[in-house]
Amino acid sequence: MTQTTETIETFDTLTETYALCREELADSLRNLEDELQAVRRNYLQQIKDHAATTQQAKSDLENAIETAPAMFVKPRSFVLHGIKIGFKKSKGKIEPGKNAVELIRKHLADRFDVLVETKEEPIKPALADLTAGERQLIGCKLVGAGDLPFVKATGDNIEKLVDKILEDAGSVED
Repeated sequence: MTQTTETIETFDTLTETYALCREELADSLRNLEDELQAVRRNYLQQIKDHAATTQQAKSDLENAIETAPAMFVKPRSFVLHGIKIGFKKSKGKIEPGKNAVELIRKHLADRFDVLVETKEEPIKPALADLTAGERQLIGCKLVGAGDLPFVKATGDNIEKLVDKILEDAGSVED
C-alpha cells in the first residue's frame, strides 16, 4: 500500500480554487445567457413576423404553380429571382397502417421475412439482473464498474452548462 502525503488541507485548498474558478465561469455564462436573451427578445417579434409573411408568400407561390401546370411542361421548372419553381416527380412515402405486420403475416406470409424487420438484441437492464456467472456464461462483461475519482459541483442548472463547457474544453485539448 502506498502512502500519500496529501492532507485534508491540500484537498480543501484545491477544491476551493476549483470552486472559485467554476463560479467565475458560471458568472460569465450567466452574463452571456442574459445578453443573448435580451438580443432574442429584441428580434423575436420581427423574426416571427418575417417567418409568417415568408410562409404565406411560399404558400401563395405554391398555389399559383399548382393552378398553372401548363406553364411547367417544358421545362418543368425554372429559376426566377434565385428561386427555383415548378414541378418535380415525387416518389411518395410509404406509411404502413397500425396492423400492417399482422396483415403481411396473413396475406403475404411467404415474404414476411423480406417485408418485416425483426430485431433481436439483448435487453441490457435484464442482463444487469443476471449473476456474474450467468453473464460470463453468455459472453457479457460488466465494464466501467468500481471506484472512480469524481468531482461534482452541487448547484443550480447553470452547473450543467459549466460541466458541458469544461467537458468540451477537455476534448479540445486531447
